[in-house]
Amino acid sequence: MAAGDGAGQTTVDPPPDDDARTAGESRQSLRKLSGWQGRHGALRGVAVVTITILVLAILLRQTDPQMIAAAAGRLPTTVWFAALAIAIAFPLLSTTRWWLMMRAAKGAQPWGRLLTAYLGICPVNLISPSKSGDLLRALALSGKVASSRVYASLMIERSFDLLVLGLLVLIGGVLSQNPLNVGLSIFVILAVVAALIIGTLSGSFVPARMSLAAYFVDFSSASRGALGRPDLLTAAFALTVLHWSLVGLLVTLVLAGSGAQVTLADTMTAMPAAILVGMLPVTIAGAGTREGAMLWLFSGYASPSQILAAGLLYTFLVYCLPALAGLPFTRSVLRI
Repeated sequence: MAAGDGAGQTTVDPPPDDDARTAGESRQSLRKLSGWQGRHGALRGVAVVTITILVLAILLRQTDPQMIAAAAGRLPTTVWFAALAIAIAFPLLSTTRWWLMMRAAKGAQPWGRLLTAYLGICPVNLISPSKSGDLLRALALSGKVASSRVYASLMIERSFDLLVLGLLVLIGGVLSQNPLNVGLSIFVILAVVAALIIGTLSGSFVPARMSLAAYFVDFSSASRGALGRPDLLTAAFALTVLHWSLVGLLVTLVLAGSGAQVTLADTMTAMPAAILVGMLPVTIAGAGTREGAMLWLFSGYASPSQILAAGLLYTFLVYCLPALAGLPFTRSVLRI
């Protein structure tokens, strides 16, 4: 069915067989959705789990596990409550940002439906070896909005995440005169800009005779339409900055609560690089790689036990807790 893109142009929704399946069609397995199905998927999953265990084992050898537990045990009750409150705020902020971006991409959905979808996908995100669980957002909204518009909103969301993280790493690299961080941040920022340009022009690259031509036309149209809404983009970008500021506050509270001499400014210029390292599809939920980067980045502010306590608590609050909260919604959201 034809739909306007807000600029006087006409777009075409993708064919039903190219979009996510409607609610009445066959259910899919959790193994398939999480990337574990088939020999290749199973081997990749086992490899990622094995690497995760090995990396964590190596990290735990850097200090006595009892010292890590002691560092966590020293946290005041107020810090635990503040950390939990921040963790609860993350899904709410992410859902609100998604709600804004779906409106910008001409695929507006109720906020409650998006929250349920977001939480329902979290358990799959946690165990997905390829870290592609977010792509299931299209399946969660199948029959309600074209997947091309969901992916357009996701592309811009992830671009905002990488832009904010890249800018923070750049600021930290300039202040500390670290050329590696400066180079990494510039690469990330340029890659994001290139991805956005390719996304908005993708409909022009695909020959009209190809079966997916209409799909990419709609995707690029939705991307351009979303980028043409400065009001919604500004609000979404502000939420992105708030989200990563709360990440810095969370890590600062945990480190300082365990006795480390660290400030919010220290964390805001060091933690983004660790987050970027954790995004690499090497370990489950970035566990181990993120903490390993933190050991290096925070070595001048805290002891290994304090850093690992903060890193492991971050992994639990940001990844495991939402996954547990989302389990009741997973079956209905993803139809498994």
